[in-house]
Amino acid sequence: MTRRRRNLRGTKITGDWWTKQSDGREGKRCEITGAGGMRGFPGTSTYIFDVQECARVCKSHFFDEDTKRFFQSKISDAAYHDGRGGAYFYTSEKGPNMIRAYTVRRYDPESCGVETVGHFQQYKTGTQAKSAAKRIAIENAPRTPDAADIETVAQDLDIQARAAARHGNKEGARKFRAQAAELRRQKFELSRRRRRRRR
Repeated sequence: MTRRRRNLRGTKITGDWWTKQSDGREGKRCEITGAGGMRGFPGTSTYIFDVQECARVCKSHFFDEDTKRFFQSKISDAAYHDGRGGAYFYTSEKGPNMIRAYTVRRYDPESCGVETVGHFQQYKTGTQAKSAAKRIAIENAPRTPDAADIETVAQDLDIQARAAARHGNKEGARKFRAQAAELRRQKFELSRRRRRRRR
């Protein structure tokens, strides 16, 4: 199972612990790219395993078993590209009242760490937190993509769908095809709106 998923995943690691990054920060930088080697389109799904891998590269203890046990924390399977090489996901923890609540988190490649988005335990259900993570990823996109950007990401999803199908992951292939179709629909709408403005 891990082997199948690894073909659809991707991270990009740059720098080392002794030299400075271009922004002056010391240490490594790890971006979540997906199989196509590019930053994902904001709001599209990515693998939580890539987030965990980047956190490990950055020597973050956020995903350590001891940390999760101490805070009675569970990590979501869902994660969404932020368009900057990071990802939004959500966790759940039990508070002092022993009621489990949900928090949206973001892996930030600039700080090479995980941060809380909004308030800790802001959401009562996992469904609310999942929807919020995806919405926030789209709302905080670095810029409005043009038709060429959208098509590039759709082609990347086509590649991932073919890879999933090749490895017998029908559900993954279906999900990637559906995302590619949705992006192409958005591209068509974007082109149509721009043609109307020119008239």
